[in-house]
Formats: sequence, structure tokens, C-alpha cells
Amino acid sequence: MKKQITTLMMVLSLLFGGKLQAQFLLLDDMEGNGPCSGNWTSFIGNPGTTGSIQFNVANPSISGLNLSAHVAKFTKDTTCSEWMGTGCTLPDSFDLSKANTFKMLVYSSLKEEVLFKLQPGADYTKAVYFTYKIKAANTWEEATYDFSSVKTRKDFNRIEVHFMDGRKTNGTLYFDYVLGPNPVNITVDTARIAMGQENGTVLTARLYGGTFDPALTKSNWVVSNLPAGVTVDSILRVNDTTAQIVLAGNSAVNYSRSNVTITVAGSELTDNNLASYVAKGLVL
Repeated sequence: MKKQITTLMMVLSLLFGGKLQAQFLLLDDMEGNGPCSGNWTSFIGNPGTTGSIQFNVANPSISGLNLSAHVAKFTKDTTCSEWMGTGCTLPDSFDLSKANTFKMLVYSSLKEEVLFKLQPGADYTKAVYFTYKIKAANTWEEATYDFSSVKTRKDFNRIEVHFMDGRKTNGTLYFDYVLGPNPVNITVDTARIAMGQENGTVLTARLYGGTFDPALTKSNWVVSNLPAGVTVDSILRVNDTTAQIVLAGNSAVNYSRSNVTITVAGSELTDNNLASYVAKGLVL
């Protein structure tokens, strides 16, 4: 009987902490984790102005997207400085060339704008910012800021958060779980595999923004949901940024499509910033 040729598709999702966020780095969760933790500096205004920016305050609503105990709190009123803001300067600049989206959770008393700014150190004249409009008052929602328009900039090493910027008015903003783009990622080259011919197939994984450990360990590469009868034979390190996944066995099952996820332990990288990385790519 003529062997039916079908497609084996790998949809390699991005997973971090149960969310599709492996391409993000945690900057601060207000629980003492992330490079910005304890390193925020705030501008309240000249003496006599009111308003406040506080950290490590109680979460006003432990529900929905945010179940953490502590958050940051931004309070403005009619006698505060209209330019109140808080920021964190990092030792290294962000690499926006491949990933350029920032996120954070926000909870506001008003449907107002939350500004997120990138700038080179203290030089606000070269800053770039975008705003997010709160959709619903008094509920946690995720604010996303797309800096792809400045992805060639290599001098941004400071982030800032502003609320109702340029206005003196009553309002409260809580923010939490600040995320930045993670330049380290693993991609699997596109390949074609015919059903029943999986044995010996080599999938090439390429590492960006990092270096593979000199000795790779097969058990640290988990390939989930392979067709029955197909396993991982070996992991071969080609060079600092390239590794090969060799499959073994042919599937006797008549399948049309199999969604496969490849998870690589962070220990396989010499300088990792996540416990694990989920590869992205497409194999047909």
C-alpha cells in the first residue's frame, strides 16, 4: 500500500509561568524579584506638592490576573506635581532588535492613561514613550507597550512609569509584574518530515542572545507530544549557538498532524535568565 505522506507540525509555543511569556524578562514583581526590585527612584515634585509613589503596598484586589500580595501605588491629587513619575535604571541597555514589547499589570481608579517610557540614563530628551488607556476601573488588566518603532536603538537602559502625565487631578494607580523583552531565545529551523520517516531526522536549534553549555544533556531537552513510536535519540552540540535534536523510531500510527513542544532547561545555557526556554519555530 502506498504510504500516505502527511504533515508533522510543531507549533512551538512560548511559555513562562503558565503564560505565553517566555520571551519576557521579569523586571519587578514587587515581591523582591527582578533587577528593578528595590531600585526604583521617584520624582514627586518640589517641596509643598502632594501625591505619592509607594512600593511594597498591599494588593487592593487579589483577584483575576494578579494574585500577588504586594504591588506599587501611584497617588495623584489636585495639588500634586503634574509630572510625577518613577523609574529604574539598569546596568545594561535593552536589546530591542528581536523582541521589543514591555508589559505590566495595572489597576486604576479611573479610565486614564498610564505612560511607559524608555530612555538612555537620565537623558529624558532622547526618551521614547507610549501610553495605555485603562479599559475598566478597579480591576487588574495587562498593559502592553510596543517599542518596535525604535528597535534599532541600543541606548535604552532606563524605564519609567507615569500616571495621568501632565495633569493635576485625583486618581490612584496600582501597578505590578513589570516585564521587559528577553533577548535570549531558541528557534528551531523549519523542516519537513514525512509520516513513518521520522527516524534519524535532525532538527536544528539555534540560540540567540546566549551560549550553549559545553556539554549538553539529553534529559534537559524535553520534546512533548511526539507521535507514538518516536523519541529523542540524542542532542548534539554543533557550536556555541547551534544544537541538533536527533529523532529515533518511526511512528506506526496514521496521524495527520501532531503539535509538539520543545522545552530546554536553562542549565543548558552558560548564562541563563530563565529556568527553562520553550523553542519557537515550525516543522512540517
